[in-house]
Amino acid sequence: MLRCKMCNAICDPSDLVNGVCDDCREEMRVRQENREKVALMANSGGRQMTFDDLEAWQWRH
Repeated sequence: MLRCKMCNAICDPSDLVNGVCDDCREEMRVRQENREKVALMANSGGRQMTFDDLEAWQWRH
């Protein structure tokens, strides 16, 4: 049995890739996707709606 480099969990050798277990690889993948989503939103050029914008929208509809 070997240990994961990231979480130090005991794993089967078949579960480790470059010393990292399946769970840690999945967590790293999700974190990378989240970073990409945040970067996309930050660079979108949009702006956050304010309460005044919401009130004005409600009066028009």
